[in-house]
Amino acid sequence: MRQLTLLFLILTFLFCFPSAGQTEPDSSLLSSARASIDAGNNEWIKGFETGDPARVAAIFADNGMMFGSKGRVFKGKEALHQRIKQIMDYLGTDIKVTVSTLQVWVDGDTAYETGEYKYQYTKDGSQVTDEGTYCTMWHRQDDGKWKLVLDIPVK
Repeated sequence: MRQLTLLFLILTFLFCFPSAGQTEPDSSLLSSARASIDAGNNEWIKGFETGDPARVAAIFADNGMMFGSKGRVFKGKEALHQRIKQIMDYLGTDIKVTVSTLQVWVDGDTAYETGEYKYQYTKDGSQVTDEGTYCTMWHRQDDGKWKLVLDIPVK
């Protein structure tokens, strides 16, 4: 429930405040962020489909966070690596992952993404599909690369 509340607040902030402070997006910055987000999402997919938690954790910034169920927050490379490994162990090796970006916004060195995910896997002999939406925040690092700083999966 807290995840939905946070997502609602973020989206309300992005869409509902007066446009007095709004500017046209820098198209080259937006393009750069979108390309990096797409590349990061491809690494996410490949990492999950090959069972490589380090590959997925590498997408995150050093101070990156992932929200989990029941109010859990996983912060930092080691905690993220362990959480991703737990998820992979649960899902197993026969998995198909789809990640689709719906929208990207950029404000300076920060990019916000919304999208949809789908995990298809076999559990106890049955096909399972887990799908939902997500909201992420990416930050441009000193070296110019974009890294994931916050991942909020929402069902």
